[in-house]
Amino acid sequence: MIKSIRIKNFKCFGKKECRINHLYQFNFISGKNGTGKTTLLQEIAMQPSKRAPGLKLNTTRGKPFQGAKFFETGTITDILLKPFLNSFLMQLYMMTPFDCILIDTLESGIHYTSYSYILSGLIEFSIQSNLQIIASTYSRELVEKAYIIFKEKNKPFGYVRLEKKENNIIPVEYNMECLRISFENFWEIR
Repeated sequence: MIKSIRIKNFKCFGKKECRINHLYQFNFISGKNGTGKTTLLQEIAMQPSKRAPGLKLNTTRGKPFQGAKFFETGTITDILLKPFLNSFLMQLYMMTPFDCILIDTLESGIHYTSYSYILSGLIEFSIQSNLQIIASTYSRELVEKAYIIFKEKNKPFGYVRLEKKENNIIPVEYNMECLRISFENFWEIR
C-alpha cells in the first residue's frame, strides 16, 4: 500500500516537491483543472522503469509495490453500477494482482443518488481484498457520502485537495475531524 507520494519537475508539478504524507486504504484527490490529479494517477499506474524520475512512492515496509490498475474517466461507470461489482473486481484482481486501484473522476456518469451504493461496494471490496483505492473527484457530495460511511465503520480515509500556487502544486490534506468541521459549516473543500 502506498503511504505517501512525492513528485516534482513533471508536467504541472513544479520544482517545489508536492508531498502527500497520509494515504490510507481509501483516498480521494480533488482540485481544479490543471492541478495534476490525472497526471498523478497515471504516473502511479506506470511501471517503475517508465515513471517520471521526480515521482517517489513510499509503500508499506517489507512489501514491494505490485502496481496499480488505472481506470480512465467514465470507464468504470458500467462496472460500478452492476449488482455484481465485488465479484467482478475480485475476478479482475485474481487475473492480474495489483496493490492499488486508481480511478479518474469516480463520479463521472454516476447520478448522485447512487453514490452510497457505489461507495459501499468499493469500500467493502477494498477491505475484503486489502486493496488501496485512490480516486480523483470534483464532487463534494461523493466525499461527504464517503465520510459518513467511513465514520460508521470507524475507519479513516484520505482526502487531499491539490492547489496551484506560483507554478507549483501544493497538497492540502484533510483528516476526518477537518472534514467533519468543513461539512458541518458548509465550507468549500474542493
